[in-house]
Amino acid sequence: MPDTINGIPTHPLLVHFGVVLTLVAALLGVLWIVPRTRPWAKHAFPLTALGAMISVFLAKQSGEGLEERVEAPDGSALSKLVEDHAEAADLMFVLTLAFAVVAIVAWVLTRRQRDQMNATAAVAMSVAIAVIAVAMSVQMYRVGDMGAKAVWNHSVTLGVGEGGEQGLPVPTPGAVAARTP
Repeated sequence: MPDTINGIPTHPLLVHFGVVLTLVAALLGVLWIVPRTRPWAKHAFPLTALGAMISVFLAKQSGEGLEERVEAPDGSALSKLVEDHAEAADLMFVLTLAFAVVAIVAWVLTRRQRDQMNATAAVAMSVAIAVIAVAMSVQMYRVGDMGAKAVWNHSVTLGVGEGGEQGLPVPTPGAVAARTP
């Protein structure tokens, strides 16, 4: 996977796909829980959950590539923040993977039973969907918050890329405000 697209790191680009698809999948999960809206959400829910899982995986992979290029002194606050962000992203991927599995199981169960499930299975699936959707949404916030702090609260330079291009300075809020008219 390329580290940059037109000189821009791919990580911030891919992260936004993961954020949107994860939150849409969580919303579709909530719609699946409600029996009245279940038929409407039953196909979109697992497809979006799979898309969220793939997007989060790609964002995580591109983040690992970016982490190797970030020049932060070992043991510094920035180094610790980037490490915490990466660990939180690992958990985010596990949650989206679990959510995709639950979404597929829910789809299979409703498909076999013509949109009807026995009460115990429906309650169990609904609880699993609700718990993972909330955990996933909270974790998405945590990962994003750490990533934003790593970028906007520190002055960082990205290292030299494979093709020999120079590092990219990552702006700080003060630098951005200074350039804005």
